[in-house]
Amino acid sequence: MRRIWGPLISWTIILTSFQNCGKHSTSGSGSNGVSKIFSGAVSTCEKALPELYRTTYYPLLTGKCISCHTNGPGIGKFGHPDLTTSYNAFRSIGRTKIDNQAVNAAHNPPYTGAVNQTAINNFKTVWTQAEADVKDCEIKSGFSEFPVITKQMTDPKIVANASNQSLWVKLIWDMDLNPNPVALRIPLIVTIEARVAVIGGIQRGYEFRNPTAKLKSGAPVVIDGISVIMNGYYQTDMTVYEKINFLVNSTTEMNMAPGYAYGLVVLPPSATDKISLMFDGVYDSRGKSLGVEAAPAEPSTPPPTFPPTTTTTMPAPTTTTTTMPVVFTTFAELISTDPAKGVFKNSCLGCHSGPTPRAGLDLSNYTQAKANAAEIVSRTMNPDNPMPPTGLLPPDKQTVIQNWVKSGAPP
Repeated sequence: MRRIWGPLISWTIILTSFQNCGKHSTSGSGSNGVSKIFSGAVSTCEKALPELYRTTYYPLLTGKCISCHTNGPGIGKFGHPDLTTSYNAFRSIGRTKIDNQAVNAAHNPPYTGAVNQTAINNFKTVWTQAEADVKDCEIKSGFSEFPVITKQMTDPKIVANASNQSLWVKLIWDMDLNPNPVALRIPLIVTIEARVAVIGGIQRGYEFRNPTAKLKSGAPVVIDGISVIMNGYYQTDMTVYEKINFLVNSTTEMNMAPGYAYGLVVLPPSATDKISLMFDGVYDSRGKSLGVEAAPAEPSTPPPTFPPTTTTTMPAPTTTTTTMPVVFTTFAELISTDPAKGVFKNSCLGCHSGPTPRAGLDLSNYTQAKANAAEIVSRTMNPDNPMPPTGLLPPDKQTVIQNWVKSGAPP
């Protein structure tokens, strides 16, 4: 471990570079699916993080994780000897998850467990400060992500139409006439389509599709990340639209997620449910947050604590007007040798079973599988962080798992 502790003295020097950040604008791209157009500002504020990573996590991860986290079977290439590859994977997976796995004795002993606890504790100290400095730098530069939340909207037609799954209700927010807060006026109209999710004849929650945006006037804006808020509660696990980074440059309605999976929020539908959209950020063409002036320096009231939600994302039906019928799937079928339905048995149990299952998740155990159903569906649909780590399952195999969840995850 001496290789890790040697550079500790330099961390203070590294952290001081966060104070030397200023406004750094870049012009936007003319197309969508691009990186954030304010990447210049982010690189200015975050420029010290790769060097901090090189002297903290990088020696530990490349020393202990290289065999599993370079080209598989582990998720993410943070064990890769190339610093850039390792750092990008680290940021993609997330520091918290890597911290938890590093000290998890069941993850991959003897390389993980208590042996890493001291190092991780020290890393947390300097990284918490570094990340706070990045946020402070972004705020001072005017490039911080201030979430923009639409007004709450109730439309009883969503529940009234539940018996006809071909009917979607389009919710429309005018961010200029009806901003939230009132001080935040953006000449932008955003929409999303919603319907009640009926699974096995039971109303399970809501499905969302086709988030759109168009300018009312003025210069282009960028919308970054879309989430759904139900009755004032942020739906933390509906992640299907969270990576959207979309340039709105037309007064004609633009679909921000063509071909995306639907978002599913599981809760008993009610005609009085209030729906809002939350954008991680809305920016002008220079990358300046349009929510900065409306955001108070300190919250006037403590932020709400959100209860856990049971949500996941589901694939779109093959047409925009018809929901394909759910094929009933059981857990027993998933772990069977059936070539069509035995997806867990044929593709997962090689790593996720036995006395030391990968990541501590035993998919031969019904209780564990059901408790992690949302994460399983999400990972089997995420090309950036796939499961299996060697690549996404074929669509028909993904559908078998999704049908199990839609069926209520029966044993």
